[in-house]
Amino acid sequence: MDPSNQSNLPLLTGMFSDRESAENVYNTLREKGYNASEINLIMTEETRKRYFSGDTERIETIRRIAVSNHLNLRTHGGANAIESIMGAIETGLYLPGPGLLLAGPVARMAAERDIQFCREVLILCEIPAGKIHLYESGLKNGFVLLSIKPKNEEEAEFLIKNWKGNYGREIYFNHAEFKQL
Repeated sequence: MDPSNQSNLPLLTGMFSDRESAENVYNTLREKGYNASEINLIMTEETRKRYFSGDTERIETIRRIAVSNHLNLRTHGGANAIESIMGAIETGLYLPGPGLLLAGPVARMAAERDIQFCREVLILCEIPAGKIHLYESGLKNGFVLLSIKPKNEEEAEFLIKNWKGNYGREIYFNHAEFKQL
């Protein structure tokens, strides 16, 4: 985790049912200054295959077009969001039992604790016992789970609105100021 983000706030967690929503949220987090190593990303192998396989050729095509037109991919999104998510997945952890791909701090914690079950991963993401079944079901049904530790309350409020605007589901942030979720 980036030392500049030593917030005492809990994790903000949400699920996204499609690639575009997950990419938009991931891009927003990166634009807000979060490192890829701070963003928890969880999906099943099936979801990765459905949303992110075969992107290598697409990324190269977008990159060639951008270079030939002197465009900066960092300011125009496109391949960069896909590449960032794929990079996070490729450097993450695969749990063969539940078939989950993990990236970010949750991958490191799962490896350190030799975690083998989806339920245990969700507990690491600070999901309360009463909501775990919703997140397990979402992951099994092709959702992408993202979570982050917001830097401050104002940023948490901005991210919650952004996630809702990107069709985030089961957005969870266990903080007294945000019980209205």
